Amino acid sequence: EIDRLNLMTYGMSGAWQGWESWHSSPLHWNKGSSTPTGIDSSVSHYLAAHVPASKLGVGAGFYGECYTSPVSAPVQTLGSSQVSASDGTMAYRNIMASYYSQAAYHYDSAADVPYLSLSGSNAEKCTYVSYEDATSLAAKGAWVKAQGLGGVIIWTISEGYMSSGATVKAQNPLLEALSASLQ
Repeated sequence: EIDRLNLMTYGMSGAWQGWESWHSSPLHWNKGSSTPTGIDSSVSHYLAAHVPASKLGVGAGFYGECYTSPVSAPVQTLGSSQVSASDGTMAYRNIMASYYSQAAYHYDSAADVPYLSLSGSNAEKCTYVSYEDATSLAAKGAWVKAQGLGGVIIWTISEGYMSSGATVKAQNPLLEALSASLQ
């Protein structure tokens, strides 16, 4: 008997042939054949295969994916765009320190995830950064709870640590948002 089945529902996109730009960990799939992934659709396949919801976990990535030009948002033709950086280099703390600005920030309310649209004048030449933030993780946790799923796995908790925070909670904004939404 299986006690738990955790799905890696982060790092779900890339510069792959036949795809358009998409989110790294979209809670909701847009049902586009050129963006064939979303946490809700992945979970639905496992539930249809009779995996009990309470034994199923989904993933949260505390990092993002950086696409290069010409991509600057989700659901765009890739052209010559590549994913030039992800796990490690694009840790949440690095995104916030080196890439984030209010002017670059967007929230895809249909997919329930944020992204940044940038000029490309940064170390990795990022023009589109897909990642998770406290808002998207709160939505993910609430959705997991509403679906009666077993929980959330994190890759990797240290990438969400913000040393500049004045309190333990402020140092771990992603973990705090996820935890609060699962209560």
